[in-house]
Amino acid sequence: MWTKKLRMNDLYGKFLVEEAASEIKKVFKPNNLSPIFQDDQDRKHRTTTIKETVDSLFDERIEPKIDDANLADIWLIENVWRTIKEKLRRQQFDNESELEKEVVQQWKIFTSGKCHDMMERIPHRLKLLIDKNGAQIHSH
Repeated sequence: MWTKKLRMNDLYGKFLVEEAASEIKKVFKPNNLSPIFQDDQDRKHRTTTIKETVDSLFDERIEPKIDDANLADIWLIENVWRTIKEKLRRQQFDNESELEKEVVQQWKIFTSGKCHDMMERIPHRLKLLIDKNGAQIHSH
């Protein structure tokens, strides 16, 4: 049994190292380009561990304070991750495999119909962002 409490940022770091970085770089390699990593204000992206992981995998990054970080209120994937994170926040897992299984279970809740409904609401969410002069719509 693991004594370390697993968190979403642990799983995110593993995903970056084992899956994402190589796939991202594969897209840029034919043109001899290096990808620039961009993340957002989500806490899992802002931990020291994740910042160091990204720095070890990518030559350059765009910091959230430079970009429109509040658009995390708009992009569907951020809403999905926010929901999953909230559902898993207080749970403890004995190992990484248990955490991964629960994340997969939570992903299954987001059917194509539910994602379609979320996409239909993007114009409304953009209007809210504009009406608030670019301020966050939702507190994170």
